[in-house]
Amino acid sequence: MAGTQRPYRRSYFMTDLKNTRVIIVEDDPFIAADIQDIIEEAGGSIVNVIPTLKEALQAAETETVDLFTLDFEIISGTTEPVAKKLSERDIPFVAISGKSEKLKNMPEFHRSVIRSKPLNSVLLMDAIKVARQRIN
Repeated sequence: MAGTQRPYRRSYFMTDLKNTRVIIVEDDPFIAADIQDIIEEAGGSIVNVIPTLKEALQAAETETVDLFTLDFEIISGTTEPVAKKLSERDIPFVAISGKSEKLKNMPEFHRSVIRSKPLNSVLLMDAIKVARQRIN
């Protein structure tokens, strides 16, 4: 039909993250699965999905990846120390939170791109693009 807009399709981002290795820090398995689907559909590969602060901090200290996504509040605490370590190592990250206004005032998150929940594929891909540009 003429003049009818097509519904948004994720495949628009099909190759944006080709060869990009990502770690997802998220304790909600449904949200983690959504983030994983978006990243993989854009050509990225998921190295790990991490639900705990201890594991996230260890990964931030040792893993060599291109990007992290961080939920601010996970079951075992907040991800402030993870954000600090990622900033020290110049690893880009997207902070995702229902309390995004709070994060804007926290120094650990100044180098991140902050997005509010709920998050869709367009917002996540835009945040990833900006986060990667800030480091490079």
